[in-house]
Amino acid sequence: MLLALVAVLPLGLLSGFMSLETLRSYRAADEARLRDTARALAAAVDAQFGAMLMTAMAIAESSRLDRMEDISVFERLAARQAAHVDGWIAVFGAPPENRVFAMSRRGPEEPLPQTLSPETVVGLAGALEDVFARGMPSVSDLFMGTMVRRPILSVLVPVDRDGQPRRALSLSVEPEIMRAILARQELARGTFAAIADSGLRIVAHTLDPHGDRVGASAPAWVRDAIVGRQRAVFVGPGWSGEDNVYAMERLVNAPGWTVVVAQPVGEQARDAWRAVGWLAAGFLALGLGLAALAWVSRREALEDAQREAEALRRGRAQVERLHGALPAVLFLRHANADGTSRLLYRGGDIASVTGWPVEHFSAHADLSEFVHPDHPPLSHALARTLRTGAEEEEWRLRQPDGSWRWMRTHFRCLTREPDGGGDVVGYILNITAEREARGRALTGARLASLGEMAAGLAHELKQPLQAISLAAENAQFAARALGAADIDRRLERIIGQAHRAGDIIEHLRRFARGAGDMTRQVEVGLDGVVDAVLAMVGPSLRDAAIDIGIDLGTPPLRVMGDRIALEQVLTNLLLNARDAFVQHAPEGRRRTIAISASPAPGGQVALRVADTGGGIAPQVMDRVFEPFVTTKDLEKGTGLGLAVCHGLVMSMGGTIAAENGPYGATFTVRLPGVALAQPASGKPVKA
Repeated sequence: MLLALVAVLPLGLLSGFMSLETLRSYRAADEARLRDTARALAAAVDAQFGAMLMTAMAIAESSRLDRMEDISVFERLAARQAAHVDGWIAVFGAPPENRVFAMSRRGPEEPLPQTLSPETVVGLAGALEDVFARGMPSVSDLFMGTMVRRPILSVLVPVDRDGQPRRALSLSVEPEIMRAILARQELARGTFAAIADSGLRIVAHTLDPHGDRVGASAPAWVRDAIVGRQRAVFVGPGWSGEDNVYAMERLVNAPGWTVVVAQPVGEQARDAWRAVGWLAAGFLALGLGLAALAWVSRREALEDAQREAEALRRGRAQVERLHGALPAVLFLRHANADGTSRLLYRGGDIASVTGWPVEHFSAHADLSEFVHPDHPPLSHALARTLRTGAEEEEWRLRQPDGSWRWMRTHFRCLTREPDGGGDVVGYILNITAEREARGRALTGARLASLGEMAAGLAHELKQPLQAISLAAENAQFAARALGAADIDRRLERIIGQAHRAGDIIEHLRRFARGAGDMTRQVEVGLDGVVDAVLAMVGPSLRDAAIDIGIDLGTPPLRVMGDRIALEQVLTNLLLNARDAFVQHAPEGRRRTIAISASPAPGGQVALRVADTGGGIAPQVMDRVFEPFVTTKDLEKGTGLGLAVCHGLVMSMGGTIAAENGPYGATFTVRLPGVALAQPASGKPVKA
């Protein structure tokens, strides 16, 4: 018996040691499995939010949001995009008004609400601050919807115009979409999972398939356990009264949101003690039992890895399916501080946007070899985006037939790293049709201005032509009765009047022909531009009893630009001032227009046109250079004149701004100046 005890004692000690190690190993394996499951589930939820954010950002660029009369068309188009995630689109203004402009899903008996409900505003407070105060996209917590009157969640993106978030666009879904993600996850026996918003309110729970617990708050001890942590494993009580092991993971695309996967402690203990029992019953088969345990552990690890890979594959497939319906090329790049980058993702309707087959770009990390040589490389735009947070760039893309297609790329910095690099997300749009429409608008505005000048030019040409005719008749009589001196004098008069008529006609011809290539800049004297414009519109201003004051400096200043384009800009400004006197100027006020020029900082010249016509209405001032914005009557204005002026001045490398003075409006055009070599005199004149 002593020999038996001596033989069995080491085996018993070994069995006890192995039992403890098995308990510890099972506990560690269960915790690792919980962590991996939480990470895979968080990746699936992040993929869903990422798809919704990219969809919302692309829809926010729709030009139909700029024209409120097209808002119903926008709602129908947005509804088709929102249907991919079983949601709906809404567009609303900044606090505190929170005016609702559009909503894609409502019944015919449900009119569009004027503003967001108070419950909705409270629920969206944090997201609204991100959009309007910081200009950044955001994911909301659960809140009560204005129309559906039940808990929903939204992704919000700014509707940027001129670099300012004028409105917010939301893509809203019900918590059912999160319950669907949980339903697709394959959880281990006894394991359950939940998704909570940043306020730790339940959004979806595998033990709540019908959503009865949506909106319920997690216990205070949960908040204390995860505060300030990106991921964690901890033990705590469950709803059933039994302690659970919890693994939590924070989301990336929805800061503050949390994914939790849990398993009862008793389930872990039962599995572990079951293994210990097999060890205790099989002292003699210890080696075989360890081999079997290793095989089982390896198989479970492989199954966990396969489940995570399948969840990621399904999430990626869903994102690519959503992106494939968007008329844009979406991309994600990891950029270094110097602008060099690595492509992480590219999707969207690549063929229709670029004009090239999708497989043609499979071997190209960027599109540099297809970009027009006049445009800067992609690295410049990425470096600026890392500094400023968001950038926009227009460029030309070569087509298979050798032609060029105009594209616009929007960049947004998604994350920043300590070394200055970061992830940059963006999308590419085909704007060829938009630029062609802009060119047609310029031509239409030029023809409209030409029509307004026709009546004045007809009156101006009538007098010199009559003088020519009368002088010619007198010359015929003088040839019979007078000497050669009189004939020469009358013929000289004929020549002078004919030259005057020729100058006026030449200005009209050049104006109608257009500015041509706006990229070629030459020296232009402002005195010559003013004289040419007044030759065309001076009669119209005199008929309106308007005094013109001119001070272009001594000598008159010169700028770098295009003469015809500058004449068109000045003509539009003078005719707009004339119309302001006719429609808005107070009775009894002197009608004057002052044209002045002076040096400006940076080697520029400031050309100002100021009138006493009452000024521009405050509600129009912020949008005065947008197309189709006008204060004139429908039969008198198209709203294209100032938009055309803005485009012409920008094409010459300058700027144009509007402001209200004490008595009227002042427009300031800034262009690169030219140093004068010869003095000249310029005196104020009166038209």
